[in-house]
Amino acid sequence: DGKSLAVSLPDGSTRLLNSAGRELRRLPASQQMNAVSFSPDGKALITGGNQIESWKVDSAEPIAVLSQARNPILALSVSPDGKTVALADDANRLRLVEIATGKVFFNGEFSCRGGIAFSPLGKILAVASGDNSIGLWDVAALRTSEKPLRSDPVARFHCKGKVSDLAFAPDGKRLATVEDAAFCRIYDVSSKQATVTVRPSSRRVYAVAFSPDGKLLATTGDQPMFRHWEPKEQTSQSVGLWDSFTGKALAISEDLGQLAHTVAFHPSGKSLAAVHLPVVAKTPLSGSDIDFNHQRLPVEDRMETIRIWNGGFARELIRFEDPVQRKIAEQAGGWVSGRSRAVAVAISPDGWLLAVPGPGGIVLFETASGLPRLRLKGHLQEITALSFTPDGKTLVSTSHDSTLLVWDVTGLRTGTKLPGNSEELCAALADVNVEKAGRAVFAMADAPAESLNWFRQRLRPVSVSQEGLQKLVADLEHPKFAIREQAMRELAALGPVAETTLEKKLQANPSLEVSTRIKKLLTGIHSTRPPPDQLRAIRSVEVLERIGSNEAVDLLRRLAAGSEGAYLTSHAGDALDRLNHRKSQ
Repeated sequence: DGKSLAVSLPDGSTRLLNSAGRELRRLPASQQMNAVSFSPDGKALITGGNQIESWKVDSAEPIAVLSQARNPILALSVSPDGKTVALADDANRLRLVEIATGKVFFNGEFSCRGGIAFSPLGKILAVASGDNSIGLWDVAALRTSEKPLRSDPVARFHCKGKVSDLAFAPDGKRLATVEDAAFCRIYDVSSKQATVTVRPSSRRVYAVAFSPDGKLLATTGDQPMFRHWEPKEQTSQSVGLWDSFTGKALAISEDLGQLAHTVAFHPSGKSLAAVHLPVVAKTPLSGSDIDFNHQRLPVEDRMETIRIWNGGFARELIRFEDPVQRKIAEQAGGWVSGRSRAVAVAISPDGWLLAVPGPGGIVLFETASGLPRLRLKGHLQEITALSFTPDGKTLVSTSHDSTLLVWDVTGLRTGTKLPGNSEELCAALADVNVEKAGRAVFAMADAPAESLNWFRQRLRPVSVSQEGLQKLVADLEHPKFAIREQAMRELAALGPVAETTLEKKLQANPSLEVSTRIKKLLTGIHSTRPPPDQLRAIRSVEVLERIGSNEAVDLLRRLAAGSEGAYLTSHAGDALDRLNHRKSQ
């Protein structure tokens, strides 16, 4: 009604004043609030500080609504069966939550500031309390416990340093730790003895992770101290890769070692995803080169990037593109500052999706194209952890805002399934709108009979002999336009298989049209992003993997038998490997 004013002052008082400025009453609170707001009827005042509270305006008494303390969640771990998530907050609370319902079935008191992790079989929960010990707890006992967690763990490691992160090897027989934020150790779980010690060159170490086969260990830490006047002094690395059995360092790309601050192994074990600082972070600049409006620096150099590196960790396979991030960087004076330490990332178990904190929330990228498939908005503060369930259909996230959110990434459970018949959905797989293409993937996987029938009739392995390849290249100068166009499509589908033959033809100085066509094909082959027709084929493989039936596996086998190196052949082979691995577990 405009007759009262609420103010919260630096002295810790929150007061109600009348229109003349005279104090009417004070709230029984002792800290300055970040925000205050009247309810629409003016009878309640909502305040936001360390927690959200509601007060009666006429008496300044608290209303017992939304007054529970909210504590930032520091870590989470999803159980191998995908049914349970364990989470730890900064108030020394350990909770186990049922993902399907959100029901909390264990809420105990235990310091877990050094990380938590389920064992690969899901029977043990490892809890690092923030000192030099790791407790291993019986998950079945926690499920049935009705009292705060105060009993002794079933086993305990006593480490040489203060543990700040931990990870199980895929076979569950080893446990890697970050200790004293300076080095990593790998322990044998049965003997509780350290077998390997790794000392990264970075000033501080933040996180550790095993490769899917357990042979490699990745460490992330502080960025090197890039001094523009000492460009040759940069020797430390923020990312390191190590042989997990010997502790020997692996040679990796300089960009990966020095610019990346977050890494995650692809489930195939054949590549690595990494979040990188902007290139300008390591570019030596003289005083005359520095432009404080950043207008002389290319926008690509000012953007934090996400890249996937090959299995040798020396060649970049694909660089992700976020149009929203680019728009921010292109604004006048725009600058996208890189994050100097590891952030929460997660690759889906099938490798098709990568979740990363980004502009406006969580960005879900499609790894085949490197483009955003979904934006998940809901958290109000920094995202602290991300994890997919084993089936890849659900993403779990936690934040400093005290919430755990469960996301449906398929659209099948939240009413956003893409409508259409098999023909319409298959056409959508090539759509330039990646969100629409992603919805088509899940819609087709949700109708397996119709989708498999469509693929059987139209999806063929990419296969060609050397003679056939020569004929296709020759057809680029065929008198009939339709045949020239068909040759272009087939050569584009072959991808790297056709590279050498196309280059030889180009060196022979063909006609202008043929030369133009070959250059276009080679540009597509050298690009890190497959063209739309190839993306449709790759997304078809994703649909088949998500269906996962015997009939889908048979079709994948036929596709994987195509010419080695073709996009469709390699993706179908990787999908088969993942399906076989899941069946063997």
